Amino acid sequence: MLTLSHLAVDHGKARALWDLSLHVGRGEKIGLLGANGAGKSTAMGAVIGLYQVAAGTVTFDGVLQVQPTTAQTVASGIALVPEGRRLFPGMTVLENLQMGAFAATDRADAEPLEQVLKLFPILRQKARQAAGELSGGQQQMVAIGRALMSSPRLLLLDEPFIGVAPMLVEEILAALRQIAVDGVTMLLVEQNTHRALGFVDRAYVVENGRTVLEGGSEELFADPAFAAKFLGLE
Repeated sequence: MLTLSHLAVDHGKARALWDLSLHVGRGEKIGLLGANGAGKSTAMGAVIGLYQVAAGTVTFDGVLQVQPTTAQTVASGIALVPEGRRLFPGMTVLENLQMGAFAATDRADAEPLEQVLKLFPILRQKARQAAGELSGGQQQMVAIGRALMSSPRLLLLDEPFIGVAPMLVEEILAALRQIAVDGVTMLLVEQNTHRALGFVDRAYVVENGRTVLEGGSEELFADPAFAAKFLGLE
């Protein structure tokens, strides 16, 4: 579904991503692992259209992406749950969710909203409350729900568990597993390597803007070099 081939991205005059390659098959849950500053979030931004690609290619569903806008990317079937959630704190939960449907062809369609509220029942109770008044975990539910409002085929999740209480982490993981069962493909950036490998099917490791390792979850867990270097990142 998604292929990044020798991707390079610049932030101003500085190169943030040098040579990242990965592929995500339809229906897979893929992890993107590495230390802070490795280039993981930059890769997500390039896929969603926030950053221009300096070199390499992004291909989604067999179509080469040539500097699309973020709105075009969302309309094509990709949605991003950004690091830090990026909600509108003064707007209600419902209004934040509705913002995710801006690219929908039929904005009156209530089906995605009902699916989100079934996935996260607490949001139905909090629908009229300002998003900024919610706990970190509840805000993350809103951020994921907002992304789902565009009915994506590929969901990008950038550090979705930062600032989330452990009990709600498990609730959100259960929701993400259900989203995957429903047919949504996922690419997850996660600092907690144990948690990531317990969720994804395969993972790629990024160092200094380059892909340095890939493998299945069990394969990476069993790799002594990987374990020594990356299982202590938490």
